[in-house]
Amino acid sequence: HVPLGISTSTSYPYGLYLDVCDQFNTEGNHFNGSGNAGNEGAAGLVVRNAGETPNEFYRSDFNDLRVGSQAIGLNRDDLGFTGLTFRCNDYEDDYNDLDVRHNSWVWYLNAGMAEKQGIAGNWYPDNLFGNNSLILNLNVENLVNRIDYIHDGLTLSSNRYYPYEVTPFSQGKHYVFRQRIDHSSACTNRIGSYGISFENIEPILSNIKPLLIEMKDDESELTDGGNTAYFLSLIENATVANKDDAYNQLMAEAPYLSNAVLAEIAQKESPFTQEQIRNLLLANPHSSRNTYIMELLDNRADNYPQVYIDSVESKSEVYTHRDTILAELAELENEYNGYLSEYIAGKLADSTTTVEQLHGYLKHPTQPGYHYHLADMYFAQNKFSQFNQVKDSIVTLFNLDKHQQEHHNSYSQLHSVMQNWYATDSVLHNADTGRYNYLQGFSGNYDVMPTQFYAMMALNDDIVLEHDVYMPEIGNQPFVEPAGVGNDLEESKDGSALILYPNPANQHAILEWKDEFRQAQVMVYDELGRLVWEHNWNVSGILKMNTAAWETGLYQIKVVTQNGGTHVRQIIINR
Repeated sequence: HVPLGISTSTSYPYGLYLDVCDQFNTEGNHFNGSGNAGNEGAAGLVVRNAGETPNEFYRSDFNDLRVGSQAIGLNRDDLGFTGLTFRCNDYEDDYNDLDVRHNSWVWYLNAGMAEKQGIAGNWYPDNLFGNNSLILNLNVENLVNRIDYIHDGLTLSSNRYYPYEVTPFSQGKHYVFRQRIDHSSACTNRIGSYGISFENIEPILSNIKPLLIEMKDDESELTDGGNTAYFLSLIENATVANKDDAYNQLMAEAPYLSNAVLAEIAQKESPFTQEQIRNLLLANPHSSRNTYIMELLDNRADNYPQVYIDSVESKSEVYTHRDTILAELAELENEYNGYLSEYIAGKLADSTTTVEQLHGYLKHPTQPGYHYHLADMYFAQNKFSQFNQVKDSIVTLFNLDKHQQEHHNSYSQLHSVMQNWYATDSVLHNADTGRYNYLQGFSGNYDVMPTQFYAMMALNDDIVLEHDVYMPEIGNQPFVEPAGVGNDLEESKDGSALILYPNPANQHAILEWKDEFRQAQVMVYDELGRLVWEHNWNVSGILKMNTAAWETGLYQIKVVTQNGGTHVRQIIINR
């Protein structure tokens, strides 16, 4: 794979971009740069928003690249125990070997890769890092949730199994490195045998599935007492009068409070006392291993004591019964998914296989992603009754988080429209101006798009991809945001396609396209990263924003156009 373009900006300089793909593993790929990675930008493999399923990039080479491999956005489950892993890869002569970050300007609770990059006695990463690279900046740059990495050998720069250069953050917050005891390697070639012996897998799946269901039920009953929605509501509606009762109820569930509940606690500035918030987080020590929760503590507006933050961070290596259960569940889930993926691959290679034969296997006991794939198969065969049954069952079988619910809503709405299109002319996969116009408007209504949206847009020669392939700048500045985002902040009123005035502002501010009008979604964030205003800008080249209710301070205005372009402006509200 040779990168499409060489640039330090975001003009898609990559070899392979897996955007909103899941249930994959890559193997035996060779990603090579142009011979000038020290001065120009190019990425090998980019994975964005692969979701909660245990995806893997495996046994590939990354050579002479600005960024060897990159994971962007949501690539793990909300517990952090399953998700994207990287194993048995060989990095040589790269500037950054592995880069892990969130989508530009968007921080999610479950951003990053699977926390467990290796499980002692089960599997090990066995990646070879480019410690000898003459242009090496970082082996791993991780700006999101923690990576727990098991390496072979000593913690020396001469040991390529050990990522010697990492993001300069404290141990425990973004990384934990552990040295393995045994030294057996499992970097075998799986290409030739994958899916061949699927007939022997059926009894294995049948034996594991009931155990997985039982273990998942136990975990669900323990987490938030089996009622996450109740505790989120309890926190939101807490008052001075009932805060102690709410606190006692929350404390009674320790150490089994979910990260979603703990995140709400971490950012709740009243009515709970600062000591109560500290105590709840200390009673649930896994909170210290979630970087998003710790960022919320750091960014509170009530001068939250640093000594309290330090006390929470000090618990990063404290593990409870909750963690034991999740580790066992993740191990069994990964084993089940490995067999399941191989079984499905083998069955799909058989042209006589029907969707009905796969139905029971794709009705996964713990992960909704498989259910969507089953629904897609029925939809592709115009079996809309079965499609709707599978789709509608997802919300009853799974407790979807906010991001998952947003995806389900957009997925349901788009497929409802697509059914109507099919009923009209029995053809879906053709370019059509009317459908294209609908899709343009559709994208402004949801933050999370189903994969079919991107496919339908591509049919109309509109490739919608996030412009956030990150390229570290020359001069060892690893924290610069992508060009087209951060760089736009310094553009003057006269030199920009999108202008903002007056600035500072008081009662109102105006956004104006200097050239042609572009439909866009406008989002405004305060200094804490909270969304304070949102608008679908679909008429006129001038947008007047009423800022009278905004408090004095600095705000970021993010404008995302229909073609995926991103413009960011800063504005000061001054009373």
